[in-house]
Amino acid sequence: MTFKERLAYITLGGLLVFMGQLLPNLLAGHAAAQDGPASAEFDEVTCRRLKIIDDQGKTVALLEKEVSGGTYRVIQVLNTAQNMIGEIGGNPNGGYIAVHSSSSRASASLEIGAGKKDGRVSVTNRDGSRRAQMMVDEYGGRVVLP
Repeated sequence: MTFKERLAYITLGGLLVFMGQLLPNLLAGHAAAQDGPASAEFDEVTCRRLKIIDDQGKTVALLEKEVSGGTYRVIQVLNTAQNMIGEIGGNPNGGYIAVHSSSSRASASLEIGAGKKDGRVSVTNRDGSRRAQMMVDEYGGRVVLP
C-alpha cells in the first residue's frame, strides 16, 4: 500500500468518525426524557445562594447566609414589591424567626437562645422601635411594655 492510499484511508476513517459524532446531534437535536417542565431529584445540593422566582421572574425567596455583625439570615421571603416580609436566621446564641410588614419596619419576631432560660418574643412598630416584648433570661420571665 502506498503512502497516498494510506493517507486516503486515514482521511476517510477520520471523516467517518467525525460524521458519526456530528450527525446524531444535528438530526436528533435536544433529547428530553419527559414532556412538561423539567424536574430532578437530588439527595443533596450544595450552593452558596439559591434564588426562587415566580412566573414573572421576580424573586420570592432567597436561601443564603447573609451576615451582618454577629447575626446572619439564612432564608428571606419577599413580596411582589421585593420587600422582605419574612426571615429565618441566627447568631452565636441561637436562632430567630421574624415576620415584617410589607410597607414599613413593623415586625414580630421569636428568638431562641442557647441557654436553658434564653428567649424572647418581640413586636416593633413602623419606625423599628420595640413596642412589646416577652422574654426569659437568667433573671426570670418578664413582659416589657413601653
